[in-house]
Amino acid sequence: MLRSIQYASAVAQRELPVGMSAEHRSSEVNRLNKWSADACRVFTENYLKRLGDGSSEPIDRAAATRIVQFFLIEKGLYEILYELSNRPDWASIPLQGVISQFGAS
Repeated sequence: MLRSIQYASAVAQRELPVGMSAEHRSSEVNRLNKWSADACRVFTENYLKRLGDGSSEPIDRAAATRIVQFFLIEKGLYEILYELSNRPDWASIPLQGVISQFGAS
């Protein structure tokens, strides 16, 4: 789900009109990036909360976050290979997703 949210934002950015002013484009890119970050944050927070609610043992939130980040990297690497084979001009989308995970806390 997280990768789908990030893809939606990236594709919307790619589809911005060519004739759009640089200032307007920057504003739209910032808005889409904020939407993506907010949607991913809310989804992750609720996912971890529900995961903790259904468990008979307390969940270590930091460990769960690291596991989610690991799987985001794994999924991103798969997507890079897929895009290179099928839509090479889209490979930057999952590549950016993988790179962003190394800056995530």
